[in-house]
Amino acid sequence: TAAPGTHLTFFELNPGVVRLARDTSLFQTLSGCAPDAAVHLGDARLTLERVRERYHLLVLDAFSSDAIPTHLLTREAFALYRERTEPNGIIAYHVSNRFLDLAPPLGALAEESGWWAVQSLSAARPEAPALGPPEVSTTVIALAADSGSLHGLVASGYWRWIEGSGRPWTDDWTPLASALRLGRAAVFGK
Repeated sequence: TAAPGTHLTFFELNPGVVRLARDTSLFQTLSGCAPDAAVHLGDARLTLERVRERYHLLVLDAFSSDAIPTHLLTREAFALYRERTEPNGIIAYHVSNRFLDLAPPLGALAEESGWWAVQSLSAARPEAPALGPPEVSTTVIALAADSGSLHGLVASGYWRWIEGSGRPWTDDWTPLASALRLGRAAVFGK
């Protein structure tokens, strides 16, 4: 159950996911932990533009498939996230991906905005808790305007500070090839 005073809001593109999450014969997490959670259907970026709430923690969890929604990683999207985040809040991106390293563009967004960025180390540290096989290790990048909001993560030993690399992606410029993990890429054809 969510702690008293905790308000959860979900933004979900797929109405089928919402139906499944609310089907208590299949899952009890939503009904048991956050039965009063608001759910907004539609593209998260577009829907978030219409919502005027500010959040202490904004979690983006849309990047694990092979086709990622790059429009959620741009300068313009980040400006919206900053508007919807409390001054001491955190924006966390779950960016686990077999083929793309999304830390450099997110680090560049943080650097350009004067924010701080940290990356989880579960895949890089053998003593870190295993969250899955190496091919699907979990990677989270957290950004905050106040470095103090992230110090606890770094102090845990499971996170490290990251810096920007290159220029931030924009709605008009998203060079996906720059994020390729070349050791994992395969090219088919002649």
